[in-house]
Amino acid sequence: MLHEITSELVHIDIHIVRPTEKQPYWFLFTTGMSAAPMRVPDGHGLHPHAELSIMLPPWWVVDPLKWKTDPHWYWPIRELSTIARYPHRHRTWLGLGHTLAGSATPSRIDPSTKFASMVVLPTMLDGSEDKMIDADVPIDLFALWPLYADELDYKLAHGLHALLARLDEHRVTSVLDPNRTSCIAASSYAQSPAR
Repeated sequence: MLHEITSELVHIDIHIVRPTEKQPYWFLFTTGMSAAPMRVPDGHGLHPHAELSIMLPPWWVVDPLKWKTDPHWYWPIRELSTIARYPHRHRTWLGLGHTLAGSATPSRIDPSTKFASMVVLPTMLDGSEDKMIDADVPIDLFALWPLYADELDYKLAHGLHALLARLDEHRVTSVLDPNRTSCIAASSYAQSPAR
């Protein structure tokens, strides 16, 4: 577990589940985001308490000592912590399909990657959707998927379902692949119907 020493608004820890034969990826998830409720508007059918997760390939360096000398491995962990605090800092909420970018004109999340934003999606474990954490209050567990700038633009122009169809068509999975190509090609983007 990555234990937060100093906290702002809520105390965010990140728990680390090592790759196994059955689940060949690192599974990282937050605790602490759900300590305070989000401001979910009425009628959305979402719980005000949530946590976040991300899946990393088995070869990803998950070692705080090595991050000091090779920090490009750290950005997914930083994004988890930052986004977990986002709804509390901005008095808002996060739900399925929400996208978060560092600026109005998305730039790289980190110099080591071309990803420009994150989209909030269901957490997939063992090929099945895992929606809830067992707790005293209902807590949704969401996953963060990184997107390229053109994928974010496509989602904003055509909607989440259109983006998910593209990701599925290109066999993008919930395990982060920093070397994957964008699922949006210039020609197909222009031909897609608006939604």
